[in-house]
Amino acid sequence: MKTGAGDKLEVLKNLAPEVLNIRIFGASVRNLTYLAEGIVDAVIEFDDKIWDYCAGATIIQEAKGKITDHSGKPFSPENNRYIASNGFIHESLLNRFRE
Repeated sequence: MKTGAGDKLEVLKNLAPEVLNIRIFGASVRNLTYLAEGIVDAVIEFDDKIWDYCAGATIIQEAKGKITDHSGKPFSPENNRYIASNGFIHESLLNRFRE
């Protein structure tokens, strides 16, 4: 599982050629609501606090998006490393973590 700063940069390096923009907004729940609104296509977190993402994760699931851990296992509130997406690009994002 990717956790250190170098690992985060490696993921960004792998994603950059395939995406239009990579943005870092700050508040996890806001990032997830942007996803639910369709403003962004995915959110990737590496070390979040439960109070920062649980409400947003619920919103994503209700909006028919997809949220899993970095290996693709179903979302669990105990896992603070996750990938959330519109669902259409989720497998592609997971593949980046497998490389």
